[in-house]
Formats: sequence, C-alpha cells, structure tokens
Amino acid sequence: MKHILFVCTGNTCRSSMAEGIFKSELTKNPEIGDKFIVESAGVNAYDGDTASANSIKVLKERFGIDISGHRSKQINSDLVNKADLILTLTVGHRDMVVYNFPGARDKTFTIKEFVRKNSKGTKDTGSLDVRDPFGGSMEVYEKCAEEIASEIRALMIVLKA
Repeated sequence: MKHILFVCTGNTCRSSMAEGIFKSELTKNPEIGDKFIVESAGVNAYDGDTASANSIKVLKERFGIDISGHRSKQINSDLVNKADLILTLTVGHRDMVVYNFPGARDKTFTIKEFVRKNSKGTKDTGSLDVRDPFGGSMEVYEKCAEEIASEIRALMIVLKA
C-alpha cells in the first residue's frame, strides 16, 4: 500500500477536505481503492482540533462526505517517514516540509505540481497554491472544496496510470 499525506497550515480546512475527498474518490475507484492509505497534517497545527465548521458543512452538503470526526495533527517525522507521497496545498507548505524534513524532498510536491508533472498534455501555468478559505464565507469554502476536488479527480487519473 502507498501512503499519501496531505499537508496545509492548521489541518482544519484544506488538508482535512483533501483527505476526505481523496478517501471518497477511492471508494469510486475500486481498481485502486485498496492500494492507498491517506492522512493529513498541518505545518502549524494543534493536535486534536476538529475540522472547521465550514469545511465540515461544505463537504457534507456538496459531496456527501462526513469529516466531522477529523482531528488535526501537527506534521512530524513519523508521518513524513511513512508517507510515500506528500502533497501540500501551497508552495509555502511544500517548502516548509522540505526545510524541516530534508529527506522528504523527492516525495513532496504541491498537489497541483504533482498532477501537472504527471499528466499528459497538461500545460496549466497558473498558481500552484490552493487559497486558504479560513475565516471566509461559505462561498469561499465551496470554491476551495471544488478546486481541491478537481485536483483530486485529476490525481486519481495519474494514480491509475
């Protein structure tokens, strides 16, 4: 089994949504559904926090995904060492992971960077970051969740190849 770790700042919005969406997508892709373990963490997280109320609400209402049981984790060497692939939500998160865990350099990418690098014909040169919805309106959270879901659907195609 391959171990994927999603990383953002506090592990209450973006990476918790990415983990939930990825797990949901695995159930829709039985050919790879049992080949991956997924977790999430934050570069500046408090262990044990719940996902943000808006993250929980948007995933439940838009995707039928329940992340209410999510508890945040601070990234640590155990999580980094067991991960085969670390996907961050921004370039800053990627750089922070690599700075703090230099041995993870070859397995750490932003999710957009990894998808673009491994997709045929992808020429998108836009931002490699997924904007932080923290403190924003439901609309901001919805846009963020849709962006993450789009990247994860593209990631599924890459992982199946």
